[in-house]
Amino acid sequence: MKKSENGFSLIEVVFVLIITSIICTLGYIGYNRYVRKTKAFAARTALKNIKSECKSNSDLGLQEKFSLFDLDSYSINTREKNSCLGEIENGLVILMPNNINYLPTYRYNFDTGAINCSYNGFIKGLFNECLSLKSKLEKYKFVVKDSYKERGCSAYVIVKGPSWEEAESNSQKLGGNLVTINNVEENQWIVNSYQKLVTYNNVTGALDGHHSTIPRAWIGLNDKEEEGVYKWSSGQEVTYRGTIDTGHMSGMKKTYGRFDPKTGLRDDSLPLVNEFIDQDVGAITLSKPSNTDFWVEGTWEDTWNNYTHYSDGIAEIPTCF
Repeated sequence: MKKSENGFSLIEVVFVLIITSIICTLGYIGYNRYVRKTKAFAARTALKNIKSECKSNSDLGLQEKFSLFDLDSYSINTREKNSCLGEIENGLVILMPNNINYLPTYRYNFDTGAINCSYNGFIKGLFNECLSLKSKLEKYKFVVKDSYKERGCSAYVIVKGPSWEEAESNSQKLGGNLVTINNVEENQWIVNSYQKLVTYNNVTGALDGHHSTIPRAWIGLNDKEEEGVYKWSSGQEVTYRGTIDTGHMSGMKKTYGRFDPKTGLRDDSLPLVNEFIDQDVGAITLSKPSNTDFWVEGTWEDTWNNYTHYSDGIAEIPTCF
């Protein structure tokens, strides 16, 4: 005789409770994201309205002020409560969230008409348009954390290679190239900014002057297409020549050192050799070795693509278009 089933077993009840809990959790997460996006959209729309009102009042010769209103989860920061001219210290009208990790901050510049935003939160895919360039670049595993710098219309970070070609490829993934150095001021800025952050021969920021560990990094300079004709990987013209003409470029000369000319391996355990190895990519020395006056901080040199001691390149990403 067929046995009838009466109710659920304990295992079935537990399974149903687990599934229900997962569905409720997903539903809460989805609802939470919806609420946050709705509040952010309201703030962005409100700031656009402020911009429109400020521009209209300015065109009509009226007071450069906007109408006050309440905004959920945000406060309005400006001089005199509702001035279009923004805060005294920065000239920005700022919609500041009660929790900067929960919602983005929005800013309006009356002088330029620009509206932008920033977001300090960590939820992937939420308010991507407000993530800082630093956050966007540092999401890549090959970018060294906290190496982000800005100068003029460029952003800079340290990218891992270890070879020159790999460092250049990683720079291109960020929308740039290995750094192009246009003048002596930029060259010194690179030195000052990165000498303590760059790793060479597995040591980071060694400023003690020992030749085997002083920081060196890949730059975009190379003569891969034609020997002795140097170009930047960015395609920019070589207008500042640094130490190209001061005897620091080996060219087609033989190289004396402890390396394997067939593999490019550089290691102090190898015998000293005086052999030719094609040196067609550029690097910058970021600190002065203590055993010579010929090499100083900021010196450029040519070396080979897979020189073993190198691991870092300095990438430059254009920010003005």
